[in-house]
Amino acid sequence: MNYRLFSNSSERTLPSAYNRSDTDEKESVLFATLTVMLIIMNALDGAMTIFWVTTAQAVESNPLMALILEVHPAFFMALKCALVSLGALLLWRHRENNFALLSLGAMCAVYGGVLTHHWRMLVSLLA
Repeated sequence: MNYRLFSNSSERTLPSAYNRSDTDEKESVLFATLTVMLIIMNALDGAMTIFWVTTAQAVESNPLMALILEVHPAFFMALKCALVSLGALLLWRHRENNFALLSLGAMCAVYGGVLTHHWRMLVSLLA
C-alpha cells in the first residue's frame, strides 16, 4: 500500500520506510505461526498430561483441571483446548498491539518448557 503525500499529485508518495505493509504482513505471519504452535503445544500437553495421570506417573498440578480430569479425560482435553483457543482468539483480535505478540511468544516459550518436561519424563520412563 502506498500512501499519497498530496491527494492531487499522483507522483509524490511517502518513502517506503513509512509503508508498513511489508512489516505488517511479516508480523501477521509470525503471529499466525505462533498461534498455531500454541494450540498444537497445548493439545500435546493435554494428551501427555492425560497419559501421565491415568498411568499414575504424575498428578495434574492445577487443582481445578485435576478435578475436571477426574470427571473425564475427554472433558479435560476439550476444556483445555477451548480455554487456550479462546485466549489465542483474544490475542489475535488485539494482534496490532505489541503486547499481544509478546504474550503469545511468552506462552509458546512456557509450553516449550512444559513439553520439554514431558519429554524428559518419557525418556526416563523408557530408560
